[in-house]
Amino acid sequence: MDRMLLGNMTLPEGYKLVGWKVSCSSWESGSSRIYYLSDNSSFWTYPDITGDTTFTALLAEKEHIEPITLPLNTPTSGHYEYDDYDLFAFTAEEAGTYVFTADSLKFLYANLYADAEMQDFIVSNNNGNGYGRFRIQVDMEAGQTVYLRPIGNNAVTDIFDYTVKVRKMSAEPVKTYTLALGGTATGHYEDSGEYDIFSFTAEEDRIYLFTGENAEGGICAGLYNDAELNDSISSTSEYSGPFTMRAKLTAGQTVYFRPTG
Repeated sequence: MDRMLLGNMTLPEGYKLVGWKVSCSSWESGSSRIYYLSDNSSFWTYPDITGDTTFTALLAEKEHIEPITLPLNTPTSGHYEYDDYDLFAFTAEEAGTYVFTADSLKFLYANLYADAEMQDFIVSNNNGNGYGRFRIQVDMEAGQTVYLRPIGNNAVTDIFDYTVKVRKMSAEPVKTYTLALGGTATGHYEDSGEYDIFSFTAEEDRIYLFTGENAEGGICAGLYNDAELNDSISSTSEYSGPFTMRAKLTAGQTVYFRPTG
């Protein structure tokens, strides 16, 4: 593990002091695992501190964590525990916009740093792409290296595995295609920042039926009056399989259809 508890002030070689482990007399037995940083700011503050507080041990962590190399377009496994975590290093071979994502069954967010010591912070994401699926988008120069640190919910019971992935975003992340009456079209969805839109123009006044399916799982969609996807007509969220959407359109009306994962 990269952190350890000390019974005294003697720090092993390669470790630095980061805080204390404390326990509170009002807590139930086994529920007193909470850390405070050495500047007395809370590292985790739930549940609230009440009752008498007893400092039981010092907390130290390694000064340097050996990063795991994160290859492009390759899901890479990681492990999280409250006292232990993995750090991933990615080096861009060419300039562009890169997206870091995760797949986890538990809450997971991440910080991105410019250095392995995690002192030069770049950006953070708090699980905004869905439960257990953080998304960080960043512009990088050729040869630039960044360091990704996934973080759990800081609960004592948080011990789980996950995968992270980095990909380069295409030069045209949002593409628009024309959908003909009675025809079919194939689209691509990567995440909330890279997807396809299909436009359709009604030939006459009538109710039109839009359908979609995803061979790899569920799919949902939205239908809009504008290409900017601000004026919503209807939506569906059939994550478990194919969907069907109906809309009453007038002759000459153009709508925009956006399937999502």
